[in-house]
Amino acid sequence: MDYKIEVAKLLAKETHLAADDILSQISVPPNPALGDLAFPCFKVGKNAKLEAENLKKKIKLPKLISYI
Repeated sequence: MDYKIEVAKLLAKETHLAADDILSQISVPPNPALGDLAFPCFKVGKNAKLEAENLKKKIKLPKLISYI
């Protein structure tokens, strides 16, 4: 399973962005303590923190993926 692709698909379902566009924006954080993957939520709206919180509420993650 390619987790980056799966995360892009999950985000695409809940945003106005295409999965391919999201996939190109997903990155690996410089510090492993910040997680395995990162997505700039300001791409979804002006308030990145609020958008991240909203996405967290909306997205149902598969058991193999979790939030930190």
